[in-house]
Amino acid sequence: MKIKVLLFARLREIVGCEMVELYRNEMLTVRDVWDTLRAQFPQVEGFGKSLLFCVNQEFADLDTRIKEGDELAIFPPVSGGED
Repeated sequence: MKIKVLLFARLREIVGCEMVELYRNEMLTVRDVWDTLRAQFPQVEGFGKSLLFCVNQEFADLDTRIKEGDELAIFPPVSGGED
């Protein structure tokens, strides 16, 4: 199974690319994908519960099922702007 994972903001900077493809044999949840990403890139560990997930452009939680060809987007908290 191939899953496309889009990374935004600080996650993109840490990993060094805007998209990674993960390959797994079994059914996945968002949590499984996040665990796999953390294993490959341990420096993203600190984001914990502050992430926002979307599967195929729909908000998702960690228990949302992922199917072949799905696109998972992961958004860390973003701050900034003008005062």
